[in-house]
Amino acid sequence: MLRLIRTERLSKGAEVGENVYALNGNLLVARGTLLTEKQIAHLLDLGVPEVSVVANRLQDLVEPALIHLSTKTRTESALTALFNRLQNGDSRPSMSALQEAAQQMVADIQELQPSFINFPYPQNSAHYLISHALHTGILAAGLGYLSGFHQHLPDITLGALLSDLGLMLLPRDLLDKPAPLDEAERARVGQHPSAAVKLLGSTGAYVKTIVYQHHERADGSGYPQHLSGQNVHPYAGLVGLADIYVALLADRPYRTAILPHSVLELVMSMAGWEFDRTLVQNFIRVLPPYPIGTLVHLSTGATGVVVGLADAIGRPTVRILTDAGGMDVEPRDISLAEKENQTIMIDKVLLD
Repeated sequence: MLRLIRTERLSKGAEVGENVYALNGNLLVARGTLLTEKQIAHLLDLGVPEVSVVANRLQDLVEPALIHLSTKTRTESALTALFNRLQNGDSRPSMSALQEAAQQMVADIQELQPSFINFPYPQNSAHYLISHALHTGILAAGLGYLSGFHQHLPDITLGALLSDLGLMLLPRDLLDKPAPLDEAERARVGQHPSAAVKLLGSTGAYVKTIVYQHHERADGSGYPQHLSGQNVHPYAGLVGLADIYVALLADRPYRTAILPHSVLELVMSMAGWEFDRTLVQNFIRVLPPYPIGTLVHLSTGATGVVVGLADAIGRPTVRILTDAGGMDVEPRDISLAEKENQTIMIDKVLLD
């Protein structure tokens, strides 16, 4: 099995599972390389957030993916280039690279044909806004595919990637402010959907609608127009839900990240209020709270990796890797959905 490991947590000797590319597309480390401390330091210096490595005790498993890692890198590069152009005052930046990346994301999903969304926890990035746009795009593309919106999936994906385009115009000190925004700052941020639409030029109508409406809510509590009910386009509602989910999973200067199962509880509480009830039901149905590949700590003291899902939400199959004392054990799989394991709980998610 290949696992995405945060670069700062890589160990000397780890085997690279997939080629590692720089944002400009240059190959940095080839698949099969056994990493040295110098290579790890170089990847950190270049800002590479994560690396796919071979997990020896999970070699029989495949971690389901929505898109290929090369596509993820390509999309991040397009987002980074767009952000830099906007920060440098380009009032009509080209969207072609991001449009091509969105098309490739859709092609990947159609190739891989996922039956559920195995959404890994977004790694903390040096630039939150780019990471957020990337993961919102990935999640919205997967949700759109599994919701049957195949005809306009490229529009949904591109709309999600561009949903915070207007925020890219704001100064970094405001975007990274280590405290809640004051009233004037919130008003400035609240103008970002309108600012984004002005930048989109001849981009398609669905994309513009998504970008403009993704902060609208079914109960009228959103912005910028306080639309409600069916006046909020279904694609905008889908991207808005993905936007919230990804945002809550990330560390921010003024709060810590919320774990996926807790975010899903919050999402469920929004059904019929902020978001269409059917949309939320579909979201919960296809997005497991503990994705395959998640490292977890159990109430028994043991640690393991989620290797399979069950119909019972939140009760996956876990491969036990260490005992309560932290010692490695012969790997064995236990299903938390089985009666004999019903008292065993996942009490913590561990980051790689």
